[in-house]
Amino acid sequence: MMTELHYLCAIALAAMGVAILWYERGSRIGWLHFWLSTALSGWQASFAYALGAPDAEAALARYQFLAVPLAVLVLPLLFHLMHALAVRWRQVRTALAAAWVGAGVLLGLLWLTSAFISGMRHFEWGYVPAYGWAGWLFVANVVTVVGVSLWLAWRLYAQHRKGGVTSRRGLMLLASLGVASFGTVDFLPTFGLDVLPFGGVVLVLANGLNVWTTWCYRLVEITPAFAAQRFMDTMSDGMVVLDQDGMVRLVNPAGCE
Repeated sequence: MMTELHYLCAIALAAMGVAILWYERGSRIGWLHFWLSTALSGWQASFAYALGAPDAEAALARYQFLAVPLAVLVLPLLFHLMHALAVRWRQVRTALAAAWVGAGVLLGLLWLTSAFISGMRHFEWGYVPAYGWAGWLFVANVVTVVGVSLWLAWRLYAQHRKGGVTSRRGLMLLASLGVASFGTVDFLPTFGLDVLPFGGVVLVLANGLNVWTTWCYRLVEITPAFAAQRFMDTMSDGMVVLDQDGMVRLVNPAGCE
């Protein structure tokens, strides 16, 4: 039952990622959200695969090389997306680099040592990993990234005109992250508590709020450059813009044809 539920969650998350990418017309932020949704989807699918393992040895391999690595990658992707939405790129290069380096360190500990997964726990509904000290480091990383992302969403809401599009977008993202934070219930079985891991359902609800936010307010800021590009793309006449060195800088679809 639990495996089927997580497979359904994986399908829903993947579909939402594609929907946002299409609606955002392949924007940078649309791609970031797509990769985040893809990682979440892969995590839920591999989690279901690991839950249904026939024995502890098979479950360990599935967690170590599929489910947990994807869960680790979700964190820097979420951090990347929220920073792209809330602050300027130049302000966060160091933090982004640290998030990705931290993910790399966790993956190294997972694959090269037994400090991450110290063993397996078996419940009636499936196998889950028991964490060592590196696993606790991962849990702390999850709490930190979710907490900082909540703060960034609050910043997006609080620092813009109340009732404006950007402020409302921030409020919706804040609600989405608040819902997603309940997905940490999936950590409880790793500490020996017999609690059904329904975090995938929570993630689908949270991602559904992101889809609704995108549909209502979009994720891309409407800047003059963005508006000009949309205008050029819809022109029936070809337009090609060159700089003084003769290099092509802009071209619309009609110009390509």
